Amino acid sequence: MEKFGPFVQKSKGFVKAALETPPTRELKILGRSALVISGVSAAGAATYAFGDEPLRDFTLANRSDFTSKVSGYIEPLGRSSRMIVAAGGFYATGLALRNPKLQRAGILTASSLLINDFVTGKLKDEFQRRRPDAADDNHYFEGGEGGRKHQSFPSSHTSTAFTFATSIATVYKDHKWIPPVAYGMATLVGLSRIHDNQHWATDVMAGAAVGFITAKTTNLILKQTEKQLAKRKVNIYLAPRVSTGLLGLSVGGTL
Repeated sequence: MEKFGPFVQKSKGFVKAALETPPTRELKILGRSALVISGVSAAGAATYAFGDEPLRDFTLANRSDFTSKVSGYIEPLGRSSRMIVAAGGFYATGLALRNPKLQRAGILTASSLLINDFVTGKLKDEFQRRRPDAADDNHYFEGGEGGRKHQSFPSSHTSTAFTFATSIATVYKDHKWIPPVAYGMATLVGLSRIHDNQHWATDVMAGAAVGFITAKTTNLILKQTEKQLAKRKVNIYLAPRVSTGLLGLSVGGTL
C-alpha cells in the first residue's frame, strides 16, 4: 500500500485545491440560472394544476378593443424572422460605429435565436399540445400522434422574445435600465399570447424558460469558443444572413 501513498497525497491535494478554488463567474451565473429555472418549474407545476383554465377564462372575460389593439402591436416582437433582422441590424450598426459591445449583442442574439427556433420547434413536435382556443381543458397533449397540428407548448413567440431579451440583457448587464426593459417587453409578448387565447399560461412560462436557457447557454458556448480561438490566434467573423424563407449565419475568419 505504501507505493500508493504519493498518489493518494496528490489526489487529496487536488481535491482540496478544487474545493478551495473560488467558483468562476460562469459557474456563479449557472448557479443563479439554476435557481431561476427551479423557481419557474415550481411555479409552472402549480399553474398547470390550478391556474391555466382560470387565467384563460379571466382574460377572455376582460378583453376589450383597446387591449386587443395593444396586443396586436406587441405580438410582432415575438416573431423570430423579425427579431433576427433586428439582431443583424445591431451587428451592422456595431461594425459601422466600431462598437464591439453592439457587435457582440448582434452575434449573441442571432445565434441564440437560431438555436431557440430549433429547440422550440422540436418541443412543439414532441408535445403536440392543443391551444386554448381548441380545447376546454389544458391537459390535451397529442404527442407524436398530433400530426403537427397542435403547436401550443411551448410558446414560440415567448421563447423568441425571452431569447432576444436575455441576449441583450446579458451583453448590457452593466446598464441599469436595459435588462428590466428587455425582460419587461418579453413578458408583455407572453401576456399578449394569453390575451389572444393562443396559449395557456404554462405554454408562456415554458417559452420564457426555453428562451432564457438558450441565450445563457449560447453565451457560454460563444465565450468558450472565443477563448480557444484566441489561444490559436484565429479571428472569426459572424453575421446574420436573411434570404427568402431562410435564416442563417455567414461565417468568415482570418489566421
